[in-house]
Amino acid sequence: MAHVADWKKDKLEDLKQLIGNSAVVGIVSVDGIPGPQLQTMRRNLRTESPFIVCKNNLIKLAINELAEEIEGLNDLLDLIGQTQHGLIASNKN
Repeated sequence: MAHVADWKKDKLEDLKQLIGNSAVVGIVSVDGIPGPQLQTMRRNLRTESPFIVCKNNLIKLAINELAEEIEGLNDLLDLIGQTQHGLIASNKN
């Protein structure tokens, strides 16, 4: 069995907790967005809607592990392409 880095396991658990505790979850493509603009968006959303950018495979794993518990979550997998993506979650509509 291949070794999985501890930071990946921790990040996966963080993503699953964020998805599981949020009323609204979305996938956002961050391809082509300059770093300073992306950081500003994350800072502005931080308190009400966390915006996490991470590896696409980690997002897919988190969604797959929670798909049976949360209706419609599998639909988000179709939105994850080859470019870099982020996950945004909120309890507000």
